[in-house]
Order: sequence, then C-alpha cells, then structure tokens
Amino acid sequence: MKNSSTVLSLSFFLLLLSGTSVFAQNITCTVTTVELSRDNYEVGDFASVKRDLEPCVLAQSFENLADLNKARELLALTAIVEDRLVDAKAFILQIVSSNSNFTSYNRNVVFEEIFDEIKRENVGVTVSSVSKKPEGLNRAPATVKLVTHEEIMDRGYKDIVDLLSDLPGFDISKTFSVLYANINQLGFRQENTERTLFMVDGIEENDIWLNWAYISRQFPLSNVKAVEILYGPSSTMYGPRAFIGAINIITYLPKEIPKDSMMKGKAPSNKSSDFYAYGNMEGGDFRTAAGDLTMGIRGKSAALQVTGRYFRSDEHDLSSEEFFNYSPDDINHLVYNKMNMSGKAGSYTFEEYLTKFNLPETHPYYTLTKNSQGLITNMNITAAGIDAARRLDSAAYAGPVNGVPTGYSNHSENYYVSAKLTIDNFLLGVRHWKLEEGFGFNQDIDVAGSRNGSVWAPQNTTIYALYDKEINQKISISNLANFAVHNLAKETNKVNFFAFGDPRANLHFAHLLNPTELIQRRNNGLEVNQFGTETFATTSNTMIRNGWRNRYFYYEGQQFRNEARFFYEGNKLKVSSGIDFRSTLTQGDFQVYMDFNTNHPNSQSYQDMQDTVSLAREKGIVLKQAQGSNMYSILDIGFFNQATLQLGDNFFVSGGNRIDYNKIRGNGGFGLVMSPRFSAIYDSKYTTFKMNYSRGLQNVSNYTKYSTGGGRTPNPNLKTEAVNFINLEYLGHIANGQIGWDINVFVHQIEGAVAVGTLNKIKRYYNAGEYSTFGLMSGFYYKPTNKTWNVQINHSFVNPEQTKSTFKELDKPIRLGDIAAHRVNLSITKKTDLGFLTNVLNLRANYVSARPIGEGTTQASNKGLGDNTGEIPAYLLVNGNIAFKTKLIPFLRLDLGIENILNKNILDNNNPNYYHPGAREGEGNFNLLGDAPGTSYGDQYVPYFTQRPRFMTLKLSYSF
Repeated sequence: MKNSSTVLSLSFFLLLLSGTSVFAQNITCTVTTVELSRDNYEVGDFASVKRDLEPCVLAQSFENLADLNKARELLALTAIVEDRLVDAKAFILQIVSSNSNFTSYNRNVVFEEIFDEIKRENVGVTVSSVSKKPEGLNRAPATVKLVTHEEIMDRGYKDIVDLLSDLPGFDISKTFSVLYANINQLGFRQENTERTLFMVDGIEENDIWLNWAYISRQFPLSNVKAVEILYGPSSTMYGPRAFIGAINIITYLPKEIPKDSMMKGKAPSNKSSDFYAYGNMEGGDFRTAAGDLTMGIRGKSAALQVTGRYFRSDEHDLSSEEFFNYSPDDINHLVYNKMNMSGKAGSYTFEEYLTKFNLPETHPYYTLTKNSQGLITNMNITAAGIDAARRLDSAAYAGPVNGVPTGYSNHSENYYVSAKLTIDNFLLGVRHWKLEEGFGFNQDIDVAGSRNGSVWAPQNTTIYALYDKEINQKISISNLANFAVHNLAKETNKVNFFAFGDPRANLHFAHLLNPTELIQRRNNGLEVNQFGTETFATTSNTMIRNGWRNRYFYYEGQQFRNEARFFYEGNKLKVSSGIDFRSTLTQGDFQVYMDFNTNHPNSQSYQDMQDTVSLAREKGIVLKQAQGSNMYSILDIGFFNQATLQLGDNFFVSGGNRIDYNKIRGNGGFGLVMSPRFSAIYDSKYTTFKMNYSRGLQNVSNYTKYSTGGGRTPNPNLKTEAVNFINLEYLGHIANGQIGWDINVFVHQIEGAVAVGTLNKIKRYYNAGEYSTFGLMSGFYYKPTNKTWNVQINHSFVNPEQTKSTFKELDKPIRLGDIAAHRVNLSITKKTDLGFLTNVLNLRANYVSARPIGEGTTQASNKGLGDNTGEIPAYLLVNGNIAFKTKLIPFLRLDLGIENILNKNILDNNNPNYYHPGAREGEGNFNLLGDAPGTSYGDQYVPYFTQRPRFMTLKLSYSF
C-alpha cells in the first residue's frame, strides 16, 4: 500500500482548507454526536457521518482526546468504504500522532493495516523515555537513539548487547560470565554496569540490592518493538539511578503484532483472527539453542499476551588459555614456605599450639627451633612436608568436583516469561526471568568451572499495573505501580580451591597432619574449632581444609513503587510532572553457606541435593555482620517537574528539576538532593540544534556499602556520586529525510566516584576521586523511502581521565583503563524483492581502537596479554545476517547469522584472536608474566577474554 508523506501533507492541507468556514462558528460536539454518527455509519449513511463529524474534527471541539479520536476513526472508516485511502491515512495519522496506543472500536482489516503501518513508521520518529510521554525525536530535550523492531530483525541481533555494540558511545567487554558483558556508557568505566539505568516498558530492571543491570540473553527480541537509549544523566525524571544514561526496551502491547519488514502486508489470518502467535527457534555453534514464543488473544476492549523465552549455550572453549586450562602443573607453581611460622602460632605459643592440635615435637614435615630457654621460636616446613603438601594439593585439584571431572566449563542457561492484560485504560502485567551463568572471570586455580557448580543465578519477578487516562485534549494522567522481588536462586555457588601453597588460605601444620578435618585458619587466632550441624559444613569462613569448597550465596531485595504522573500539552507549553514513592527492604551483606562436601558421585547427586534445600537462604550466615540487623528498610520519595516552552516557530526551551529524599532505617540515607536539567532546541525543517545540561546522581547500593565479598570491609558512609553533563548536538537531513547526519560533542565531570581500593591497609569501596571526560559522537544514515537500503555509520571518540584520587596524589590526570579512544560502527542492509522470494542481507563492522591498561591508567594492575604493550589490542569485527522469506509460506522466515566472519583480527599481526578486557581490576596473573611465586591468587580476575571465533546461528521465525 503506497504511503507518501507529501500526499498526506496535501490531504491535511485540503482538510484544513475545507474547514476554514467552520472555525468561525461556535461548534459543540459531544460523545452523543459520535454515537449518532456510529449508527449512521453502520446503516451506510456515510453522507451524514461526514456532515456531522468533519466540522467537529477540524475544529477539535470535543471535550477530550478520546472522543476526538473516535470521530477520526469513523471518518477514516468512511473514507475506506468510499475508496478515499489518502483521506483515510490522513485521519489515521492524526490518531497515531496524538495517541499511539489508540484502541480501535471497529474490526476493519484495511483500517488496522493502515494503522499498524503508520504506527510502525511513527516509532522511528518519536521517543517516550525522555519526558515519559511520546514526543518528537528531534525535539526531545536530550540526546536519544532509537533502534526499531525492523532493524533488530534485519540485522540479526541475538541479544541487547549485540544491539548496543553497534551504537555510538558504548564500550562493551563481553566476559561471558556473571553479567555476560560489562557495558560502559560515554567513556565511564563501570565494574558491573550499575550506572546506566535499564528499563523494560519504563519499569526499572536494575537489581534492588546490587543496582547491577543484568543485560544478558534472557529478553525475547521477537517481542521488542523498539529500544530507546538516552545519553547523559536522566536523574531529573528517573531519580538517583540514571547516572550516565538509560536504556528502555519497549515491548509490544497485547493488541499489537509485529510486522516482518520482508512482507508488504501480513497474512490475512493475523488481521481477521482474535488469536495470534509469533516467535522464533534458533540453534548454533557451541551447543547454542534459543526459542521465543508470544501468544495473544484480542477482544474489543481487552487483550491478553503471554511471552516466553529459553536460551542455553556452552559458550566458546577457552581451555587453551593459561588461566583457564586447569592444568595439574599449576600446583608446581605454588610455594610452600609461607607455612613457616615465627614467634607465635596465631595467638598461641608454639607449645600451646602443639598441645591444642596434638602435634608431636618431632615430625618429618617440620622442624622446630628453640631459644636458650628451651622455648620454641620457629616452626618451618621440611622438604618432606613440602612434598606432602604438594601431593595433597595435586590430588584435590585434579579430582572430580561436585560429581564432574575438573576442567574448563562456562555454560549459560536463561529463561524469561511474561504476561500482559489490557482492559480499556488499564495494563496489568507480570514478568519473571532467571539467569544461570558461570564465574568465568576468575582464574582456574581459584574457582572451578560452571559444570562443577560455580554459577551465578539471579532471578527477577515484577508485578505491575499501569493506568492511563486522557482527561481532555490537553491534560492526561497516568499511574504506574509495581512490586519487584530480586534474589539469587539456590544454584548460586562459587567453588573455591584452597591450597597449602596459597598464602591467602593460611593453612598450617595442623591441616597438613589432619587433611580431612576442618580447622581454623592460622591468621584467625586458632581459638575457635567449631563445626556446623552438616557433614563438612562450616559456621565460619575461617573453618577450612585443603581442597575445593562450596560457597553458596543468597541475597534478596523487595521493593514497592508507585509513580503518579501528570501531563499538560498545550499549543506552546508542555508539562510533565509526578511523584515517585518507593519502599524497599533489602539486606546489607550476602548470606553464605560453606561446605567441603564436593565428593558427589555424579552431577545428578549434586543437583538432587540442591533440589531439596536452598542452603544459603535457609542455613546461611552473614560473615562480618555490621552493627544491627542485616536487613535495611529504605524510603525514597521523589518529586519531578519538566516543562517545554515553544518560543517562535522553531525555538524551544526545556527545564526541569527533581527533588529526592532518601532515608535508610532511622537516620541513614542521603537526605534531600536535587537533579536539575536544561535544554535549548532549535528545530527547523532540515536542521536541529540542541544544547543540554543535566546533573545526575548515583545512590550507592547496599551491596557496595555493606558487602564483604573479595575480602572487603563495609563502608556505610559512602556518599552519592554526582555528574555534571553538557552536550551540543547538531542533526540534519536532506532528500525528504532519506539522508541524515548528527554530530554530538559532550563533556562530563564526575565527583565522588566510587571504586574499590586499599587505604591504610583496609580494602573497601571508597569515594575514590574525580573524573573528567571529553567526547564526540557522530553518525550518518541513508534510508530511502522504498526501504531497499538502510545504511548507518557512527563514530565515537572519548578521552576519559581521573583528575583526583583518594588513594594517591596525582601529578597529572591519568587515563581510564579499558576504554577505547575510538569506535566506528557500520551497518549496511539491502532488501531484494524477487516476487516469489524476499531476501535481506546485512553486513556490520565494528572497529575498536586499542584499550589502554597497566601503568599510567586506572587499571594499573592489569597486565593485559603479557606483551608489555600496555593495551588490549585494537580489532575489526565483521558480522552478517542473511534472511529469506517466500510468499508460498508467508508465515515463516529463515535467518543465517554469522559473527566474526573473518575469523581473524586483521589489525593484530601477533594474535589471530580479538580480545576484551577482563572484569573489575583484571589483576589476575597466576603463572603469567609478572607473577611473583608465593603471592596469593585468590579473588583475582583474569586480565582479558578471548572473544568468540566464527559463530554461526540458524533462526526460524514464525507468525500465525
């Protein structure tokens, strides 16, 4: 069905021209006028419909927008009957522009076809995440990018991370473990993707306790209508969480059905039936398999939709890497002289120590040195003792763990399910997802593989209700209420290895002579020798022995949130305001349960044990409990206001502010804070200029304040982080919007940035310093109206620096590690229609310049590839997707996706692979360059990740 913006514009002009005489009259139109016209339409009296409704629509004289759009619908239906499709499109465009969620009151195939077509086109030019109400992309008071369902399908994206990798302003490191990927926006390095707000349908997804954004493979892209990305702080509308930007996934409503870009129209069954189903099945390398399914039923005033997704993969094999090979030879690298003791044995004299653990004075494994008074002053390991300790370490390290032989594994398994019900102005929904991903960012000498039990399994359940009501043509209200529970599933376990040769373990001679018993660590005083009620269970982190130990984790956060919004949309003034209330109950530190019961006969035995009990939740303890309970009640109240005023035909100014109040327990929390923003916009026919300023805040999570993981000490006095952001943006287009470009210059300064470090021998999170970043983003696109081509290219440049440090004096700013200075992304899509066969071919390329690490950067302890270059090498990645659809089977589509087509990094002559930086500090270097034998390897993260070789998937999409 041909669609021309020129014809529609002309139609608008003629409609307005024909109604000029009407505007001079005092017209009163009511819902009764609409109902009488509906009766006339049903009996075929189309002349009366036009006579009664056209003046009302042209004068917009109804009391509210809902009645106005009902009248527009009847006029559009009349135009369809009279074969005036241009006029019908004009009326439908008015409906979509005013309310994209309009529900048709009549079942008409042609009306719904035109409505869906115009609505899809409208998706590409409006956004809703900036002001929480749909508005023009160019006039939104922020920098926003939007990726539509059509682009997601045609480019063959497998997940949200793939999509973000093609956008400017993102540095992404895929770790394929715990978080799947670390996503850094606008040059600011984040340890755990917690300073970017992540939403689905405007409902926040960041974990309640951790504030991490779990952006993995659980989301069904087949049901994603669009993805909106906000650049820069969005705290004015979203509070102290949208620190450096925001990502909003918009899914299809129950009455909406996605249209495949490869079809000119949908199968008739999709239009005439109240039931629909669509989704896909996918399989590929590394035993990767996935499936999406959405089913729905649509009625006149109500609709129900249910969506599910399952994903699994073994991921690519990294056992050739030194830090993932689980080689028995690693034990030969251990040094055992750290077991020597001088002066005292913990808090005991050596005489007391020997008596307590019934150790003989003479033994082949150690020697004693006495002073002139005959008192023992030293206890040193002998060669025989070293041999015995090494044998015990080797036997434990190489043996099976939790029923599976020791070796590299890093599998993933995710699922997602949701349901949505719409009834008139109400939307009720529930969604639940769960991830199960390995601890692949730790070294093999420290943590066992995922098949041996080391998995992180977060899950999220959200129940929500949204009410939208248009009071009149200018005023509307909405209310969003949701209740969320975020926690860890019972499978969550980190299986650590304790060796006599690891100084962190602090195993001593009592362990060596009694290797199967749980005995207190040496550095914990040796006063306590307490056992749990379970076999090999410990009630303290200090009770250990040589070998593999299960460490089960649990946390939970619950939050009720209600946000009431008010919108006013006049001819010159638009106002968006609201009140956001949150009541949260969450913990301070992990609950953990530890045991050395890893000798299961097989993996099924290990899984059966987990099926009967959630160990960390039901039997876990808090290791370093701060004063008071481990549970924290948090109250947040926010009031936000944003107004946009039109000054003249092309100039707009927008300003807003948010006041947040935060209280933790009786007297904690950050109190009152403000988050202002200001925008000035010039928007003409071919050119748009924007200037945006905003201040963002990041409330520090309870995990960051209170968690003791990795040997940290709690720091409940952490202050909120703050960022000041300013950017200038220029957008332009020619050829009726078919060719366009944008240039964006930005600067942000961050105060009180939180990072882990050691100060006065205390390792904890600190307000570590200040950061400053200058950046430039630019892009170009070519999208002809016939949609045969879609070409997009963008470039990002950032120069992020730390200007002040809490840990040391800086003579000059130092570069943020792991962040590339340049990124270039290219996507070319070509669509070919052969009549009986439609084909889409997409090629994408990502160039990422070298990422600095090591000395002179904030990642000083990361040794990288061990080549002393001080960088993770640059790479060029080429991906592709080819899709086919035949008219003989219009409800099926076949896609072949290929990642890393070249299967080689042509920019690096020394390494055929391409790499991403390691997680967090990336300081792990056991048995690598720079490793000092005898130093601890515990709680250290691998310095880099080898990315996937050529990766192929075959996907079959369906729509019934």
